Amino acid sequence: MARIGLVGFGRMGQAILPRLVQSGAPVMVWNRTDKTKLIEAAGAIPASSPSEVVKNCDVVLSFLFDDAAVEAVYLGPSGLFSESCEGRTFIEMSTIKPRTIEAISCAALARRAAFVEAPVSGSTAAARAGSLLVLAGGAPDEICAVTPILNLFARRVVHMGPIGRGMAAKLGVQLLTYSYWLALGEAAAIASSSGLPIKEFLEVLADTPAALGALRGKLPAILGDEKDVAFSISAAQKDLEVIRDHARLLDVQGAMGESVFGQYGAAVRSGLGDDDIAAIVAFASKRPAHSQAQQRDITSENK
Repeated sequence: MARIGLVGFGRMGQAILPRLVQSGAPVMVWNRTDKTKLIEAAGAIPASSPSEVVKNCDVVLSFLFDDAAVEAVYLGPSGLFSESCEGRTFIEMSTIKPRTIEAISCAALARRAAFVEAPVSGSTAAARAGSLLVLAGGAPDEICAVTPILNLFARRVVHMGPIGRGMAAKLGVQLLTYSYWLALGEAAAIASSSGLPIKEFLEVLADTPAALGALRGKLPAILGDEKDVAFSISAAQKDLEVIRDHARLLDVQGAMGESVFGQYGAAVRSGLGDDDIAAIVAFASKRPAHSQAQQRDITSENK
C-alpha cells in the first residue's frame, strides 16, 4: 500500500484527510503553521518539514494557497525537492499559474520523480463526500497510477492533456463561477428593487436552468443563515489574478476577467476578504455588506 503524504492542511486539506486515512494507508501531513493536534486527531502523522514527508511517503499531494507557496514548498530549503525524490510521485492540486505548474513539473522530471497536476472543481463539502471533479494533466500512465488515490475523494478524474491543460481548465471553470456570483447579486438587486421578496426569488431561481450547481447549497450563506467560510473572497480574488495574468500571457481579450477581478478586489478592500464567497452576492447587489452578518439585510423584509 502506498504511503501518502499531504502538504498543506487548509480547508481543502482538512476535508480530504479523513478519506485518505480511511483508505487504510499511512498518511503524513505537513502544514506551514503548527496543526499537530488536528492532524493527530484525524489519524495522521505530523511532519516537521516537506522534506520529511518525501522521505517517508511514496505519493505526495499538495494543496497550497498560491504560486509563491508552491515554489517555496517544492524548491526552498527543506522543501519537497531538497531531498532525493527519485521514484516518488507528486500530485499538485493548488490553483496556480500554468507556467508555474510547468516549471515544477520540469524540476520533478530532472529529479526522476513523477508529477501530475490535479486541480479540483468542488467545495469542501464535496471533498468530504468524495465527490470532487479532478481536472488532471500529465502523462497518461502517471495519471492512471494515481487515480485510485484521487478516487478516494473524487467522483470523476478527467485527463485534460499534458501538464498545464488541467490548470487551464480549472481557471476557465473558476472564471465562470466567480462571474456567476456577481451576476446573481445584480439579479437579486433587480428583483428587490421590483418588490420581489429576495428569499423567494432565490429559491425559485435555484429551480431553474439559470441556477449554478452550487447555488442551492449556498442559499443559507447568501441569505445570512450560515456563517461558516468554505471559500473566502480573498482566495477567489487570488484565483482571479491568476486568471487575468494567464489571459494576458496568452494575449486573450479578457474584459470579463478584468471586470470580475476588479469587483472582487473592491469587495476585499471593503472588508469582505475573509468572508465566504457568498457575501459577494450582497456586495454586487449594491447593498451594505461589510460583514457576513449584514447579508441579512438582503432579506430583512422577509423575516
